[in-house]
Amino acid sequence: MGLKQKFNIPWIADFRDPWTQIDFYSQLKLSNWADNKHKRLERQVLAQANKVVTVSPTCGTDLEKLGNRKVDVITNGFDTDDFKFSSDLKQLDGFLFHHIGALNKDRNPYTLWKVLGDLCKEHADLKKDLAIKFTGKTDAIAFETLKQHGILDNAQKTDYLPHSEVVKLMAQSPVLLLPLNNTPNNGGVLSGKLFEYLAAKRPVFGIGLPDADAAAILKSTQAGTMVHFDDYEGTKKAVLDLYQKYKSNQLSINSSSIDKYSRENCAKDYASLLNEFKEFLN
Repeated sequence: MGLKQKFNIPWIADFRDPWTQIDFYSQLKLSNWADNKHKRLERQVLAQANKVVTVSPTCGTDLEKLGNRKVDVITNGFDTDDFKFSSDLKQLDGFLFHHIGALNKDRNPYTLWKVLGDLCKEHADLKKDLAIKFTGKTDAIAFETLKQHGILDNAQKTDYLPHSEVVKLMAQSPVLLLPLNNTPNNGGVLSGKLFEYLAAKRPVFGIGLPDADAAAILKSTQAGTMVHFDDYEGTKKAVLDLYQKYKSNQLSINSSSIDKYSRENCAKDYASLLNEFKEFLN
C-alpha cells in the first residue's frame, strides 16, 4: 500500500492463500487485538488495490463479499516441461495409493484407512495387492491409523526426493492420493499438487468436500473423484471400482481440458490482467 501511494503506481494484490479466511486461521490463537488488526489490514488491501487476484472461485467469492468488489481468479498450475517423459515409463507395482508432499494431522484420511483395512479383511487378493506409499513429510498419526486397521505392513515411506524424481513418480503411480485438510472453510483450497497430479495423467483419489473447487476440477477434467471425509460407503465404492479396473488392467484415465492449468496459460491470463494497466503506465 505504501509503495502504491509513494510512487502512484497500480497495485495488484494477489491472494495465493486466503488471509483471515484461511482454513487454519482459528488455530492461530490470536489475541482480540491481533485478530482485529489482521482483519483491518485485509480490508484496507481490498479497498486500495487496483486489482485483486486469488486462486479459486470460492476464495474469489469470499473476498468479493468481504471487500464488496470484483476479484479475478487465476489458479496455480503445472510446468509442462516437468512432465515430458519417455513413452516406456514403467508403472509402479501393486494396487498403490501414493501420497506426495506433506501429510499433516488435519489431512490424514481416517475413513480411507478404515475402508482399506476392512476390505483387506474381506478380500485376500486386495490385501496382497495393496500398497500405500508416502513421499514427503508424513505425520506419525497416519502410520498409527494404518496400524490400527492392520495395513501398516502395506505402507512404505520416503522422506524426501528431488522434484524431478517426484513428478516422474507421479506419472508412474497407479493412484494418486489427494486428501484435503478436514478444517473449516477449505472449499477453495487448490494446492499446487492438484495441478501436478492433473499433468501426471493418473487417477486421482480426492478426499474432501464433494462440492469444493478441487472436486469441480477433478470432475471437469475427468481426472478422478472426490469423496467426503466421512463417507464410508462412498469411499468403499470408489476403492472397489479402482480395484476392479486394476485387476482388469484398465486403471487409467482419459483426462481432458487440463492445458488451461499449465503455467504458460496461467501466465497468459496474468498478462491480460496486466495489459489493463497500459494506459496508466503510458
